[in-house]
Amino acid sequence: MDIGQRLREARKAEGLTQEGLARRASVSLNGVRQIETGERTDPHVSTVTKLAFALNVPLSDLVVVDAPPPEPDPERMSVEELARFSNRMVEAAQVAVEKTGAKGKGSLELAEKLNNLSDALPDFFKLSLALTPAEEKSAPKWLEVLEVSPFELKAVADKAYQQAVEESIDKDDATLMNIHERREKLGAEMYQFSKQRAG
Repeated sequence: MDIGQRLREARKAEGLTQEGLARRASVSLNGVRQIETGERTDPHVSTVTKLAFALNVPLSDLVVVDAPPPEPDPERMSVEELARFSNRMVEAAQVAVEKTGAKGKGSLELAEKLNNLSDALPDFFKLSLALTPAEEKSAPKWLEVLEVSPFELKAVADKAYQQAVEESIDKDDATLMNIHERREKLGAEMYQFSKQRAG
């Protein structure tokens, strides 16, 4: 399945028109149409990132990877392996949030863990990349994934915080205030990130 088909399916699953998606992602309507019709088969990663954010899906749902994953190196991870690992982590977090929401309890604890993990990821990636050969650090596609994934994880954490509010029958006012403050902070961080990328 090419990127156009993936984008169209994700857009319809979100209940958006092409115009609605373009508006939400701050991209041109013509750009969305060209990607979906196959006129643009290799859009810029920043465009795909904005579309993924707007559709509430991980970047890996839209990015088409032709080659199979490389065999892991026991001594170190390549940039591509690190990016694939980060995508799997975001996907696992989404599944965990869905399962926790179905149980109706535990979302606050999960949200805190995901939020802390998203804060730690940039330093982890920085340390990992320091062990990567210089020639591999020029892979912009995978470096973009590493840059975006902490904020994808923050979006998942925000969903868990939202679920925590819905589970709030037994929570006191101080806890609810803390949840709202965390969500405001996450929202500000994600907005600032989107603004930087749009610039």
